[in-house]
Amino acid sequence: MSGLDPMGRRKVFELILRLKEEGKTIFFSSHILHDIERLCDRAAILINGSLKRLISVKTELPAGKTLEDVFFEEVGKAGGLRE
Repeated sequence: MSGLDPMGRRKVFELILRLKEEGKTIFFSSHILHDIERLCDRAAILINGSLKRLISVKTELPAGKTLEDVFFEEVGKAGGLRE
């Protein structure tokens, strides 16, 4: 959704939420972690192609932390990203 204008982002956001309410499963891949927090029930953190963490966005985020905070904690455990 990063390449969309504000109207396009809203329309896609609303479409995903409607499909979610209908019980549909949607695979959403993004580097924009704020969008994932808003749209997704679960998130997988991949670092250098390996699954490092699967998290329930609504129930497992530590108090006061964002998905971005959790991502950077995992990057630190993995020794950083490859260049």
